[in-house]
Amino acid sequence: MSYLAAQESLNSSKRKYEKGAADILEILNTQTALSDAQQEQIRCMAEWRSARLRLLASTGLMGRSAVNP
Repeated sequence: MSYLAAQESLNSSKRKYEKGAADILEILNTQTALSDAQQEQIRCMAEWRSARLRLLASTGLMGRSAVNP
């Protein structure tokens, strides 16, 4: 689940909880899903940046301007 989808799911669960249509377990489950999505987003970004740095290093473009264009 993407971060934005998980955030919207949590918002929906909170609205349902406020109206009495959901229980606390639903909110906890959607919070867990949001946390998992955030961790996945961070992991993917770290892998992308690592791959980018490896590419720059292998092409000899490791100057500061290449890292932060």
